[in-house]
Amino acid sequence: MDGHLSMMNMTSGRAVRVAFQGTVLAVFALVMAKSLAQSLIPSPGCLYATHVGDSEQPACEMKDPLDLQQNDHMLRAMKVLGIDRKTVQFRGCLGLLLSVSEMRGGAGPRYVVNYPADIPVVRLIAPLLHELAHVAQMQEAGGATELSSLNNMMSKKIELGADFLAGHLFKVEFKEFELNAFEQNLLVHGLYREMAGREHGDPRQRDLAFRRGVFGRDADLVNATTSQLIRIFRDELYQLVIR
Repeated sequence: MDGHLSMMNMTSGRAVRVAFQGTVLAVFALVMAKSLAQSLIPSPGCLYATHVGDSEQPACEMKDPLDLQQNDHMLRAMKVLGIDRKTVQFRGCLGLLLSVSEMRGGAGPRYVVNYPADIPVVRLIAPLLHELAHVAQMQEAGGATELSSLNNMMSKKIELGADFLAGHLFKVEFKEFELNAFEQNLLVHGLYREMAGREHGDPRQRDLAFRRGVFGRDADLVNATTSQLIRIFRDELYQLVIR
């Protein structure tokens, strides 16, 4: 009888330990799942993650692990777009979503380009040109709020305008890339769900905007400045792209 009780106690003890370990593992899995889910929550979209420290982005220090600040492609793009490189800071972390944040006030850079540091640079170049196009749009308008007002609070018009500028950049500065692969890298990072206030345009519209920038031969596009290109798309080309 005593031996039977001893065996029962040992079995009971193992059961308690297994149950405890199972509980610990379950709690750990829950915490990890929550952490992963937080890192994968979709951004409000490119331009519309307009505040550094956006709660929908993972915590990230102001570091540039891929050294995009000195990247030749980024420097060339900013030169073509007329962006002062001193006004832009690149910030990268694992799992960070591509977006642009505007910081007003203070002595530091005004615009922060956020990027995922776990993706090869060659695959980031095209979508980063889209983000730099947003910087050019804000610079031309006077800021993110002013840009939104100029575009009647329509995110789709702004996002397709950035695709158009990315196409223009490809045409004048980045022909060393294969066009279809470049466009695919640009579009794969876009949002195809047409959420109110966060629209990027559907794949067809994004393709049309990008290729209008690449192949547009209209007289008023050939020698236009960045500011003129932004206004031409906003006032004329946008309606042609979305119809």
